[in-house]
Amino acid sequence: MRFAAMVVAGALLLCVAAGGTAHAAKTDVLVLRNGDRITGEVKGLDRGQLEYSTDDAGTIYVEWAKVASLIATRVFDIELDSGRRLYGALQPAPSVGLLRIAGHTDTSLVGVLSVVHIQPLEKSLLKQLDGSVDLGLYLARANRLFQFSVDFVIEYRTRERIATLSGSSQETHQDSVADVNRSNLTLSYAKVLTNRWFAQASTGSERNSELGIDLRASLGLFGGRYLIQSNSSLLGVGLGFSGNRENPGTEDSRWNIEAVVGAGWALFGYDFPKTNVTIDAKGYRDLSRNRVRAEGNINAKREVIKDFTVGIIANESYDSDPPAGGTNNDWTLKFTIGWTY
Repeated sequence: MRFAAMVVAGALLLCVAAGGTAHAAKTDVLVLRNGDRITGEVKGLDRGQLEYSTDDAGTIYVEWAKVASLIATRVFDIELDSGRRLYGALQPAPSVGLLRIAGHTDTSLVGVLSVVHIQPLEKSLLKQLDGSVDLGLYLARANRLFQFSVDFVIEYRTRERIATLSGSSQETHQDSVADVNRSNLTLSYAKVLTNRWFAQASTGSERNSELGIDLRASLGLFGGRYLIQSNSSLLGVGLGFSGNRENPGTEDSRWNIEAVVGAGWALFGYDFPKTNVTIDAKGYRDLSRNRVRAEGNINAKREVIKDFTVGIIANESYDSDPPAGGTNNDWTLKFTIGWTY
């Protein structure tokens, strides 16, 4: 229960972090493909959605594919789908569908749709935070079943670094059946390199009573590349090594060194209803004994009211050589309501 409380505390931290606001002069000019012209302030572009602050309508979110041109005098960190990074202001372009990026020493013309990320260099700490929290609850009177789950993600991104704190916890109580707990908490730090390459370090802890794991603490190093990086999808692959210490609870704890291979695919669309689907999988091969592990996750969300979603989260865990009393497979399927900011 104490470990699950840490996961819930992380979700509460997300809610507190979302409370910050910032004010600046709104002199940027956004022109849409239908001819609408909007004066405001560029807050950033990520995953195909432009965050834009206006005086009259507040903060609006515009699908990037509907943008014809953008003018802003501040300096931005701009990333293209090729992995190239540019730094500069957004000046008037010679034609619709182009952005003119004026740096200190040169100027570049790029297609609007080739831009996948925009971030103001002076962006405040709180405005660099993104995240979500999802809650699930299931009750059944006949067998007195109670199941509660919480999943959260907090991401902090700078020009070349991404720090992510994520966690989940699921508690199941039922008459005449042993309680089941599945919890994990992970902190990762990624360095964005040139040409869509990245390097990542992570540490985490997890518990799964179904697999016989009372506590597994791990530290890993990972490297890889985004094969696809666009305003509607993101596909990355990589490999690395992980060291962990397992405490099965029924036997002595042990150290494991594992080779890791993984892949992740994200799809996102912003025509109503807003939809996000994330699929990721990792495989682990123990280097000291004949043991293979695998983990897979699917997270699908659809927005029903602004910033509020309904979703399905599916998880699968496999261990070819689980501790005594544990099972080889464990899967969960959760229906959730969530909040994203």
